[in-house]
Order: sequence, then C-alpha cells, then structure tokens
Amino acid sequence: MIELSCYKINNLLSAYLENQLDTATTLTVANHLENCPSCEKELNQLTKISSLLKTAIQQANESDLTLATRANAINDRVKEQIALTIAQTKQPTNNVISIQKPIKTSWIKKVILSLAASILIAMLSVFSLTYYATATGPLLIGAARNHQFCSAIELSNIGLHKGHSKTELSKQFNTKFPELDTLGIKFADLHPCEVYQTSFLHLMYLKGDNQVSVYYGLANALDKFKETQTQINPEQLYLETSGSLQVGAVSTKENTLWLIAGELSQEEIKAISSNLLKTRAFEEKQAELFH
Repeated sequence: MIELSCYKINNLLSAYLENQLDTATTLTVANHLENCPSCEKELNQLTKISSLLKTAIQQANESDLTLATRANAINDRVKEQIALTIAQTKQPTNNVISIQKPIKTSWIKKVILSLAASILIAMLSVFSLTYYATATGPLLIGAARNHQFCSAIELSNIGLHKGHSKTELSKQFNTKFPELDTLGIKFADLHPCEVYQTSFLHLMYLKGDNQVSVYYGLANALDKFKETQTQINPEQLYLETSGSLQVGAVSTKENTLWLIAGELSQEEIKAISSNLLKTRAFEEKQAELFH
C-alpha cells in the first residue's frame, strides 16, 4: 500500500468524507488515519464543519426568507461556526499550555469556496429559470411557463410573492379581483409579474390542490398577443395546449387582456373566461354611473 504524507492526506480528507475516492485511495487514507492522530483530528474538524453546513442550510430552508437572504444566512452561519471552531481549538484547557503545530486551514477555505460556488450556481440557475419563465414567448406558451414557475415558488413558500398590497395593485391595473368561488376556485395570492417581457397582474387561485393562474394585462399585453393572432375579436376565447396545461386568452372591449393557465379542461377555461368578462362588464357599468 502506498504511503502518503500528512499534507497529501489532508488534501484528500474532503473527498474521503464524501466517499468520492476510489477504493485503493480510500484504504490508503483510512490506514493513515488509524496511525496518525493529527490527521484524524483534521478529519473530525472537517466532519463538524460539514455537519454545521448541512444544519445551516436546513435552518435557512425552514425560514420564511427570500432566496438571496437565505443564501446570505447560510454563508454567515457557516463562517461564524468555523471561526468558533478555530477559537475553541486554540484555547488551552486546565491551565496546560500545549505546543501545537499551526492549524491547517486549507480545508476550511475549501469548504467556504465550495459553499460560495454552490450558492452562485443556485442563484444563476434561479436567474436562468426566471428569465425563461418571464422573458420568452409566444405569449400563451410564456403564460404556461410562468404559471409553472410561479406555482413552484408559491408552493416552496420562500417569500418571493408575499406582501403585495391588493389595494395598490388594484389601482395600478385599474381592476378588481375576480371572485371564482362559484366555480370551486379559491383566491390564494397575487403579485405583479412579467410574461413574455410584458407586465401583468398575476392572480393565483386554488382548485382543490391544483394551482390556477389568472393574468390581467393592459393594452401592451394585447399587442404581444397579436404577434401570433392576426385577427383578435373582443370577448372571443383563444385556447392553447402546453403539455398538461390549458391556456386561454380573452380580450375585453377596452383592449385589456385576461389569460388563464392551469391543469384545466377547455370547459373550465370557458367558464372562468365568462366569469372574468362579467366582472369587467360590471366594473364598466359602475364606472359609467359614477361619471
């Protein structure tokens, strides 16, 4: 069996801990650890840091924070625990001064760099998914992607869609929130959203355990829809299928646009669009009365 120096063993400890070494190298490291208290101590410290990292990630995931805040919380927690571990290692016990070789921190740096890389990869992935879900078209297919993305965010409960004022968004988009209770669809949440680089008010509903998205957009949303529809008739329903999702679009006489997306039948899409048009017509009559 090949003998390795302590320096080389220390550089292999992280991979050894994660079972990433081949059989021969694993046996070499294990044999060295049995006969080297110093390297065994390094492994114990690395094991503690690995456990702290997993605990920090679990605690952050259980908190109601945004993704960026969770990443920072994990980073701060791990650095805090690493500093504490080093401080405890340096403290003498029972008034006995021990002479120790300098603590090797290469594995600590590796842990921090691995953590930073993981956070960066996660954030880049989220950015890519966000761009794919909000900036790509055509409009109805984009609504299907956005519905899946926002539904996943909503179910993960990481807080990205929380805290929006119904009153402010109602004024911003000049509309009220449709009540779909008679169709067995309950209101869940709302937020401003982008679909195919176009601003919408995204109303999220629940039909049983299934998420249903209703998007309300102004005249520029209708312009986006016209990219794939040469002729658009007000109050006519247009349907699109994307995988298991049905997407519907219906415009109003005032050049605004409703989109509906979810695991729904065409009949359910028609019932929802009819309800949306009735809601808008009622608003228009009230506006005429007050003007």
